[in-house]
Amino acid sequence: MLTIKTGYPGGFAQFDSQLYQLELRNPGGLRRVDLGYAGSRVLERLLQQPGEVISRMELLRYAWADRVVSQGSLSQQIYTLRQLLGDEKQRRIIQTLPRRGYLLNPAALAAPQGDAATEQAAESVHAQASLLNRLWTRLRASQQ
Repeated sequence: MLTIKTGYPGGFAQFDSQLYQLELRNPGGLRRVDLGYAGSRVLERLLQQPGEVISRMELLRYAWADRVVSQGSLSQQIYTLRQLLGDEKQRRIIQTLPRRGYLLNPAALAAPQGDAATEQAAESVHAQASLLNRLWTRLRASQQ
């Protein structure tokens, strides 16, 4: 199970792709949410390559392989995931790159506790994500 830091203070979410569930934990308690097949597939695909831009078309193909749906279906799933993760306003966890797609911010991933090698790798990913975020902010500022 993968652990994602949420936008809520002290909050974490654990994603179980087998059960299509997101388990939300915060100091106030625990809540399990069924994402459904499409929502689970969208999150799963974003988690496969944190920090990498995944095009809208790739997400549509991955989540709705045998169906034809509009881009509105994908937008709705992204909106729902952001709401669940407490990211609907800041959009730091699931980021939109206009005309390119979406990416999951690797800084939002949390390493399982007790695994020193994984924690060290996660720190490296977090450092790289921080650098990417600073570069992205500068790029956006220079385009304005």
